[in-house]
Amino acid sequence: EVPFDEKLRREHLRALDEGRHVDLAKTQGSYSLMGTFLTLSSSLTATRTEGRTPKCERQVKLESATAWERSTSEEVQFRAITMIWKPSGKLVPDKRNPRQVSLRRNPFKQGAMRNVYHLFDDTTTPHQHLVAKDSRYRETYKDRLAYHLFGISCQNHARLVASRFNSCLQDKMQNISSATLAALSDSEGKLLLSSLKRLPGCVRFLACSVFRLEDENSPGGMRYLSTERYVDEQFEGSFEKFNNNNGHTHPLVGTGEA
Repeated sequence: EVPFDEKLRREHLRALDEGRHVDLAKTQGSYSLMGTFLTLSSSLTATRTEGRTPKCERQVKLESATAWERSTSEEVQFRAITMIWKPSGKLVPDKRNPRQVSLRRNPFKQGAMRNVYHLFDDTTTPHQHLVAKDSRYRETYKDRLAYHLFGISCQNHARLVASRFNSCLQDKMQNISSATLAALSDSEGKLLLSSLKRLPGCVRFLACSVFRLEDENSPGGMRYLSTERYVDEQFEGSFEKFNNNNGHTHPLVGTGEA
């Protein structure tokens, strides 16, 4: 059977040869981008949960997403270090750069698999605002780091794929010369330029890291959190989630606007 990505590639090339637009949501066979997102999302959730997710859920009380703006009384200070991800598939502590961080006591959001907290790296000037995530469930001692290793490995792979996509996009943009545009009719040229304007300038994935906090209330005296930069929608635009761990996909998935 021909792999799905090879089907997409062949359909794309065939469309280019025939001078037509290819709708990736309606490729040959029974595949669709919507179906692919659903399959990947469901499979990933099953992989994470099957046989290893503890039954004991952490009892937490959600706070307002903006509670951090009003008071620091609900913040707890910890000494911490960053765990460095190695391509070999390990997370090792970076003891050369100790940190002081402030973590909100309660998460401001809860997903299917994670609790999400506001975290501030007090070592930097100004203090860096981060989002910290840990398991919604009480992981076994042996899985406490493996849980974060899986997530950060996926994130780093996504960043690599995004980088390759950006490179291919730039190459295609550069290959459209003025001579190419001159050979087109006015309507064709306007259509091409209009299509190019709708292309994303680049695709970015947030850098993800793991912090190890010295926490006497955690197994082994250590608590691990996956962290990434906090995205402030007030200044950086609204956040749109296209799929999640419960099989949900955004209505735009499979359309030209996604």
